[in-house]
Amino acid sequence: MKLLSVLTLFILTACSSYVSPEETVAQSIEAAKEGDAEKRWELSSKASREKLLKEKTKEEVLNNFKNEAFMYKLIRSWKTETVSQSKDKVTLNLYYKFFDPHSKRELDETSKIKLVKEDGLWRIED
Repeated sequence: MKLLSVLTLFILTACSSYVSPEETVAQSIEAAKEGDAEKRWELSSKASREKLLKEKTKEEVLNNFKNEAFMYKLIRSWKTETVSQSKDKVTLNLYYKFFDPHSKRELDETSKIKLVKEDGLWRIED
């Protein structure tokens, strides 16, 4: 009985810590809206971080992330759709509506988001 309790706890803990590619994208958008540069950095893949660090210091990258917050705050809603998926890579279409302050209208956009699984977690690739 004790073993069953331990196994149940392990399974619940493992399942509760799983974050899907879609949830990773949602976390990244929310972090961007809040200006949480560290969270966006954490959700980026190792390859993306290395690429960014070839052009700028980490501090400059984080400042850019913070400065982009105003753009992400214009996003009103979004949804994702899986384009392709393998064991450790996913490509999603991100459909989003945002308010365009110039035209004073809500516009629709689509972006492709690539994710890779690193150490069991989905991370965004640029």
